[in-house]
Amino acid sequence: LKTVAFALSQWGAESAATVAIYNEARNGSEDVLEKLESFLRGYGLSLNSLRSTRIIIVEANANELYPINAIRNIAINYTTTPYALLVDADIIPSSNCKQEITNILQSDFFKEERDKNALVIPVFEDNLALHQESLFKAYIKRSRSKVNLKSLVKKRVFSIYKSNNQPRAHAATDYDRWWESSEPYQIEYESQYEPFVVVKVNNNPLLPHFDSRFVGYGWNKVSFIFDLHSAGFKFHVLPNSWLIHRTHQKTKYSLAFAASPTTRIKNRAIRFEWLIDNRNDVICR
Repeated sequence: LKTVAFALSQWGAESAATVAIYNEARNGSEDVLEKLESFLRGYGLSLNSLRSTRIIIVEANANELYPINAIRNIAINYTTTPYALLVDADIIPSSNCKQEITNILQSDFFKEERDKNALVIPVFEDNLALHQESLFKAYIKRSRSKVNLKSLVKKRVFSIYKSNNQPRAHAATDYDRWWESSEPYQIEYESQYEPFVVVKVNNNPLLPHFDSRFVGYGWNKVSFIFDLHSAGFKFHVLPNSWLIHRTHQKTKYSLAFAASPTTRIKNRAIRFEWLIDNRNDVICR
């Protein structure tokens, strides 16, 4: 909830946000909202001041694996804006992210086939210790331009998200090109790609759902991005905004996934089912 509050402060009080919060404590939504309210006060905000923000509390069921894609679908279903940036709760936007998205959507760049375009926002991650929260916020303020961001990347404060353990996850974004770009550019889909994207979410029959069979960890976003690709979506990278993933402790679901061969086998079985369902697209594309 701390990171959610920080992210909302970065987007600004007037931004339209839909936040789905999984309440695994099952102690009532009031407790969750009170905690979020207390964190928001640290940024001079309150739930009342976030007039265009919707908070949805998803109550956990006993003994279920984290239903990450079902939660994502709930958030999309409650979204009232035509377009949405689909991100996780631990993602912080650059200071100009909202403005660049707004500018590109209002421009003629996507005059045609708006329903089938996905805007990719490059994402980085911090390399700070978990307790260095104040330092993280200070570096976020310092990274207000690509020049400053690049300097912090060279100093290893930030790095490309998942570049060490899952390099294919964001390789298609082509960061070498991004550093030099001042205009949006189209990229080709690559296997296991999982960027954060802006898509048209309302009145868009072409938009797939996140596959709710994927629970816990493993391919939950990879499958969605592939489904976008299979539906004919084109991926365009925005040149002047970015996202930062805040390092956090591994959740109990992540630890359980890593420790349980049974859970991982079940995930592999779901991947196989998904591949069978998409076999024609996998073979053809």
